[in-house]
Amino acid sequence: MQSLADQTVKPHILLSICAWGANFYRNETGKATLKEQGLMTKWAKKAGALVFQDAEELSDDNLVTFCNLSLFWHSQGSWRISYLHKGNACQLLHINGTGPKNGSSLEAELRRRRFWACYLFHCFSCEKLFRFEAIADIETLPLPWSEEDFAVGSSHSAIATIANGVCLASIFGELIRGLNLWSSVVTVVKSEGDLNSRVQEIFRVESNISSWWNNVPSSFKLDAPFVTSISQKDLPKIILTNLIYHQSLCALHSSIVPLFCWSKGDKTYSSARQLSAQVAFDHATAISSLISAILTTSCPLSSMPIFVAYAAYSSCAIQIPFLWCSELSVRERAQSNIDANVKMIQGMSNYWKLASLLQLYVRCLHNVHKRSPPRICGEPKYMNISALVDFDVDASLAKSSILQFAGMLRSDENGYVKAGDETSDPTIASVAGEAIPARPMVHLRSRDLRTTGHAANTIWTNNPRIAIAGVVALQTPAGSAQPELAIAVKQEKVNASKHARAHASDVRPATSPATSKNSETSTPRPVVFQNEVLDGPGENITIDNHPTESILWPRFLSRLRQAFFIDSVPNPEEQEVVVTQAQTAHTNRLSDSEYARLKSVVDSFPPRPVADFLVSVCIRHGVDIFFYFDQAQIMDEIAQFYTSSSSPLRTDPSFICLALGLFALGSNWTPLERPIDSPLPHGDDSDLGRVFFRQAKLLIPDVIERTDLKAIQACFLLGIYLMPLNAAGSSYVYMGMALRKALAFDLHQSPDDQMIDDREKEIRCRLWWSIYSLERCTTLKLNRPRSVPANIIGIPLPSPMPSLDRDQKFENLELQIAYARLMLILDGYSDSTSWLTNSSTPTDPNKIQAELRSWKRSLPEEFDLEDTDPRSSRYRAIFHLYLNYYYAWIVIGKASLIMRVRTNLQRHLGQGSQPRPVDPTAENLSASCTRAAKKLLQLFEKLVQSGNSARFSFTDFQGCSIATIITLIAGILQRDSTYDTRVNFGLNCLRQMVNGNPAATVGVKFVETLQSISDESARKLRQSGTFTDTHEPEEATSPSAYNYWAEWLAAQERSFNQGYSVPAPETTSGNVPVGGTPSLWPVSITLGESWSGELHPEVEASSAQRPSISLPSGASGLDIVGNDHLSTLYHDDQNFLMGLTGLDVLDFAGYSS
Repeated sequence: MQSLADQTVKPHILLSICAWGANFYRNETGKATLKEQGLMTKWAKKAGALVFQDAEELSDDNLVTFCNLSLFWHSQGSWRISYLHKGNACQLLHINGTGPKNGSSLEAELRRRRFWACYLFHCFSCEKLFRFEAIADIETLPLPWSEEDFAVGSSHSAIATIANGVCLASIFGELIRGLNLWSSVVTVVKSEGDLNSRVQEIFRVESNISSWWNNVPSSFKLDAPFVTSISQKDLPKIILTNLIYHQSLCALHSSIVPLFCWSKGDKTYSSARQLSAQVAFDHATAISSLISAILTTSCPLSSMPIFVAYAAYSSCAIQIPFLWCSELSVRERAQSNIDANVKMIQGMSNYWKLASLLQLYVRCLHNVHKRSPPRICGEPKYMNISALVDFDVDASLAKSSILQFAGMLRSDENGYVKAGDETSDPTIASVAGEAIPARPMVHLRSRDLRTTGHAANTIWTNNPRIAIAGVVALQTPAGSAQPELAIAVKQEKVNASKHARAHASDVRPATSPATSKNSETSTPRPVVFQNEVLDGPGENITIDNHPTESILWPRFLSRLRQAFFIDSVPNPEEQEVVVTQAQTAHTNRLSDSEYARLKSVVDSFPPRPVADFLVSVCIRHGVDIFFYFDQAQIMDEIAQFYTSSSSPLRTDPSFICLALGLFALGSNWTPLERPIDSPLPHGDDSDLGRVFFRQAKLLIPDVIERTDLKAIQACFLLGIYLMPLNAAGSSYVYMGMALRKALAFDLHQSPDDQMIDDREKEIRCRLWWSIYSLERCTTLKLNRPRSVPANIIGIPLPSPMPSLDRDQKFENLELQIAYARLMLILDGYSDSTSWLTNSSTPTDPNKIQAELRSWKRSLPEEFDLEDTDPRSSRYRAIFHLYLNYYYAWIVIGKASLIMRVRTNLQRHLGQGSQPRPVDPTAENLSASCTRAAKKLLQLFEKLVQSGNSARFSFTDFQGCSIATIITLIAGILQRDSTYDTRVNFGLNCLRQMVNGNPAATVGVKFVETLQSISDESARKLRQSGTFTDTHEPEEATSPSAYNYWAEWLAAQERSFNQGYSVPAPETTSGNVPVGGTPSLWPVSITLGESWSGELHPEVEASSAQRPSISLPSGASGLDIVGNDHLSTLYHDDQNFLMGLTGLDVLDFAGYSS
């Protein structure tokens, strides 16, 4: 609140807090006025727009907004947008880190709390936690201070971690420990191993949960009779901690009881299953007791964390079968407990869409049991075991909804379901090999729950500086307003009608009459949802969408046709429905501010000749081994944009942003088109595309929420453009956005939309593989964990399509396929070894080596770099293909090489105990790594000689750097006659690539420092007296087009920099190397060794030493950059420097002695 009063809070933080708070606000009459007036959604969208404008600033403040928006959109049912914001928060943590591990300042505590909040998001949503293990050691990172210490801004208490068990009486600390255990529970319940192993894991995790709970302060433990004594401020946090404990044991033990978890009947280990059934039943009833107690308090349900609704639902799933128990007391208790659970879910559905879904699912579970009532005579410990294990329904979605928080939100394609595409019945299953059709749904209506008071203890009431600190973790995922829909299902007749879609804030609950009460008086009595009876005649039941059941029509209609055994080809009426929905769903009307912003950007577009030149340059030099867009289509659209003032492209933010990204990327490659007699551009030429990126950045907020291919392509191009500037920061963020938007758009799956033609399907396929492959390669090179596993990909590799291929100005399909195949091989390798460990050999190294050799042998003959025209667009593309191939050999052998060098140093210098000999497998991998580095440097020699050496490129710089570093490390043990030549060539290449990039300048200094370390180690080794050296067996653009672009760029820069004095650089003339294309450095830099494509010693070409090039005065040593600048850069961009040079891939951190 202080920062708000001082007006120092960032607008996007404030707006995200307001939007999040508006979700819970009700006026004195109980109406959600801020939601109904559309302000809530407007604030959230504006916050997203502002934070995406600041995305590349990498500020920790952005974490707060990303997390708030992730929660907000989850509450509204926009699962994929929520995941996008959460992913951005996670990526930002990867970049910025957590700060000093044991820092005691308030700022250090705030940074850790932000980290823990993001960590808890992943614990809640049952996602893999490897991302966070790459950021920090979860077990030893300090937990949040107690609230008393945090209030005063300092702490002198002992440091508490997950591992050490120290208790600080911090409710947030206990929540973290509890949810860390919850993630272990989810791992166990999702496992498909043999039952014996699973039972052992269940008891191991149960022991850990019990140990944690025994150490939780008694003031945090609740018994139902004492709930009313807890203050409203503390109750939500304390109840969450208690429900995490009960639900963990409930889910853990239910996972092996078919009746409770809806899995296939299994009679093995009957005694263990019966014991687990009783434990699960006891904790399910404990959950109901606490919920009943909460309902008797005045605490508003708006303050309850969504996990409460999930625990209530899971408790219902376990107790519903006991509604048919022959023992009256058990049956009545189950009825009372379920009533309380349902009332809680119903009340929370006003704030969370996930609660609306759970409300629907309770009825589905009830219906199935009602049709086949279980024979139960008492609590599980008194039951006949057959009732627990002879369950004939195997419903995987019901199982995930019961055992995993928000488990039903994962789609069949391993992503998140689209808003409105959530399943309406989790109980659909297979029985005796036959498919059970969808269960009839009951009419469910959401009534306004008139809850007095506002949302207590929610994030929006807190100081923005602590917004993410802890309470944010309590308000986790769920629900939204979606288009209203009514579906009547009667026997075999399905009549569908779609209501008009409205803005999310305008959607109101359905007003159809209540369903008729069941005329039967059988036991058990129907479950009541706030005076609404959920039981009804099975023959005539309707589903009326409370904004819960919005159906994705193409998929739904297709499934309906299959269900009734008719042709899958839709009739004209169905196609009309699909088209209508598509038109409605994709209507993105611009607001006045958005239109004004877009118009100003459009007005700044370059003249047509400049645009055509940059498009041509981008396609010729920038496309490389990727697929960015349909080249013919983008050129046609550019032409349409310039020739038609009424073109709809002029009001399409996605297209405008894509075009600007294309212009920016093309600008980076203009030096390769510079005629011999043309001067270099005036001003700073380290970022030639910045004039376009500045404009594109303004549109990112508008693009990020759009679900079309161009929006994905725009993020992808901007990520590639930023790689030379900051691969580990801004580029990583934009690349991550492109990947998550591609996942949200289901590019990784074969589309079942009948309106998508074959050409668009192939474009989607190629775009996905390019995004996936480059993102995977980049995370590998930056030593970052992968974002998506390959096993979720459901589409084949790109395939030839003549009608598409012949329209491409630079057709590179085979290069795309080869690159994707190479990345899949490396992705498989990452499955078998950890990037965070330093094992000397990966699992089955022979397999990965065989796959790499097989990949190389499969390349077409025309991929021979020696026979490729240096003036062709294919030259650099083929060069990069081989660069990544040799890089792969370095990755799989780097740990073995370092281990071999250290082992020899330890043996001959007599430091410590004598090490074990290096095994033959590690020796082989080490040798392969060294040979790959040698081949890589030879590749760069060919690049220089051909005149294709470009300005600073992250891929080129890092490839050359890692090859030089490997040569230096291997040179500690062996230095042949070409060693000095290779090292000098590598360093000279790096110096020439710098091109004014400050981080790259310091990167060169890093490598030079490693050279001195290598020389010193080699000298000491040879002075030991016991060591002996060993030895290893296209159409060019016109000069006028370039000059037109250069003049226009200079004018734009003068306009932007008005009032600033920018010294003009010395003008240099171009030169013509072997390939006839201007080079950025002299072609005399050479290794003097012929390049050969193979990586086997028996076919290695003989080497001949060439004189090394002397360095320019002042080009080496500490004089490269000033000490002050070096210090600043090192601290600010340390991660980037480590990734840029390749030192991060070598992971030296694990080798400190």
